[in-house]
Amino acid sequence: MSTDPTCGCCEGIGPVTPRDIYNRPGRTALSTRVGTHPDFFETMIAGLTSHALPSGARPLKRLTTRDLDDPSIALLDAWAVVADVLTFYQERIANEGYLGTATERRSILELGQLVGYRLRPGVAASVYLAFRLEKGYEVTIPAGTPARSLPGPGETAEPFETSADLEARDRWSSLTPRLSQPQALFPVTGFPGTRTLYLAGTATGIETGQVILATGPAQPVPYQVRSVMRETEFDRTRVDYADMDVLHTPQVLPGVAHVPTTPLSQLGGVVTALRKPPSDQPASRFELGRDPARTYAAAADLGPQIFAEFAPSIRAPLFAAYAQAPVTGTRPEESTAVEAMRVSATPFGATAPLDFAYLGDGEVERREWPLAETRSNLSVEASVPAGGPTTLAAAFVEDIDLDAGETARIRLAIRIWDPMVSLPEITVDLSDLADAGEIPGGRLQALDTKQEGVPLRIEARYAGPLDSSTVFRLGGVRITWGSASGTSTAARSITISAATTGIAVLAMTSAAIIENTGVTVDIDGATNTIFAGQPPVQVENFADRRATLAMNATGSVLSVRRNDIGF
Repeated sequence: MSTDPTCGCCEGIGPVTPRDIYNRPGRTALSTRVGTHPDFFETMIAGLTSHALPSGARPLKRLTTRDLDDPSIALLDAWAVVADVLTFYQERIANEGYLGTATERRSILELGQLVGYRLRPGVAASVYLAFRLEKGYEVTIPAGTPARSLPGPGETAEPFETSADLEARDRWSSLTPRLSQPQALFPVTGFPGTRTLYLAGTATGIETGQVILATGPAQPVPYQVRSVMRETEFDRTRVDYADMDVLHTPQVLPGVAHVPTTPLSQLGGVVTALRKPPSDQPASRFELGRDPARTYAAAADLGPQIFAEFAPSIRAPLFAAYAQAPVTGTRPEESTAVEAMRVSATPFGATAPLDFAYLGDGEVERREWPLAETRSNLSVEASVPAGGPTTLAAAFVEDIDLDAGETARIRLAIRIWDPMVSLPEITVDLSDLADAGEIPGGRLQALDTKQEGVPLRIEARYAGPLDSSTVFRLGGVRITWGSASGTSTAARSITISAATTGIAVLAMTSAAIIENTGVTVDIDGATNTIFAGQPPVQVENFADRRATLAMNATGSVLSVRRNDIGF
């Protein structure tokens, strides 16, 4: 036996309850139990040995058994179970007294009521049900008709029931939305831009560059096909066409100022949509929102419904007949046909050898001879891209650091039409041009290309340097193209620049001078001052050239079309 009084080998068991309670901040559950079943049982067993009366007597001294099957020890074990259950529920009650640890909905409800908060009542789930009827049935589905969802793996079927009576007809089971609408064909000649026409089938034989003729009650009008797309999924052909006398017409928006687009300004529509509250499913069709504009619209079914009320005998077949009614006009004055002009008349001398075309780079090819009074034209649309200056004239006064990679912010849409070829429209930003070295009084950037034998050159001339060695300003933009037929005709050019004093204005019709905007257009050396907010200005019959000039009301889009006649 050890004689060390501090070894603890003879101490035996002692009381371990109540335990100390401590909860650190931020916990999601509180610990408030003073003990568990083993703790309480050990404490009572220790009390059998240490229990003493005030007189010093120890009545339990002779109870030395500790066997669990002894009735006295079993009684202590039972009371330890009681104490364990009581402390468990005391801890649960303590947790329900705080919002951060409560788990019962009623606890949160009563805690909120202490500060006057009331929970909103629960709302049952709602769905849209579609009923399909067999042929020959017309019934009314009563309110309260049960329906159940089809559960997935691990789910249970959710019960639903209809909230209102529903009239059902077998013919309504086959209703399908209309996937197309009548197309408005061929407005008056001279419309701006490109329009779209849909033809039935995909084997129409129409190709880009062909001429189609619109025939109808009015005088036939020819149009030029700009592009053809065959949509096999819908068994139709999409044809984009344009008026033969209009290539580029700027969009005119009277009274609308040009507002630069920024990422922040584009958030307006997104924020408005996100702030819209979620809509609740209406309980019945009587609670649907009513829009008078849609209810009384020309395409609404209010008219047939009123007609059916005054003539009950035709109410049943009315909508069936209405569904079969043609959606396009059948009167002679509404009929329009499209004819494709595929056959070309052979002119005199068609058997002559082909002409030699010298392309200027040592290559020679054979082409058809150009016909008399044929036209060749260059159409240029200069505009300010999004985020650029407010007007086209402002692009010529911006300070530009060419050495830092900056360029003037102007976009060019160019289209060339020639007797021998019709080229697709190309879009070029001035940032696409490459540095071409120094020129007197500034720097030159250029882009040289050739499409279908048509040489095209785009130049941007910068004046400077200004105050520093790298800051320049755009002096002018020149677009030059040569004849696709390879003749010796001089190259054509359109130059757009800022208006400066001392530039001679070509004598043209008085309609060409209205109000100065600070932009000048030079056509083969013939200068014309362009103005905003006015109809297109057309000047013709000077040196076999014709020019159509126009600018939109905000001064941000300039359209120049130049024609050649009889070369």
